[in-house]
Amino acid sequence: MDQTYTDESLIKYIYAETDVAERFEIEDAIENNSQLNKAFLRLYYAYRSLPKVLFRPSERVVRNLLLFSQGYTV
Repeated sequence: MDQTYTDESLIKYIYAETDVAERFEIEDAIENNSQLNKAFLRLYYAYRSLPKVLFRPSERVVRNLLLFSQGYTV
């Protein structure tokens, strides 16, 4: 039986949110299905073009938040 992969399943693959079995299935499908390969490349290049997000605020931001919270009363 052929598995149908959606953009959502390809995005999960790109973000490494698939289990090992699903990852291998998607990789095999991408290699053997030219339309799926094109869809994957389109999504992958879009993913690569997104700006990288910093998950650590700068010390200045933390300091400003702490100063603000000191003056906040309930």
